[in-house]
Amino acid sequence: MLLGLALAAIPLSLTYLLALNLLLGIQAVRAYNRVELGSRLLGLALLSGLVLCGRTEPTWVFAATLVGAACNLAWALWTLSKHLDRFLTLS
Repeated sequence: MLLGLALAAIPLSLTYLLALNLLLGIQAVRAYNRVELGSRLLGLALLSGLVLCGRTEPTWVFAATLVGAACNLAWALWTLSKHLDRFLTLS
């Protein structure tokens, strides 16, 4: 289970880093800072919730981190999409 979560985290994390670097590349530093701060706070909230529920097994912690990363990726892409003229398409 943990290996599957780790393998799912790789493309998710790389896409998140790409979105953040694109935000910096278009000089949207304020948006970058909001997304980065929000990602830290969301991760802290999810992990605090797990501790309060008593679920501190590595699989649960990694799954919570992965859920937080997915939410942060969605937020970063949404923020980035406001700067686009048209919708993203595959080449």
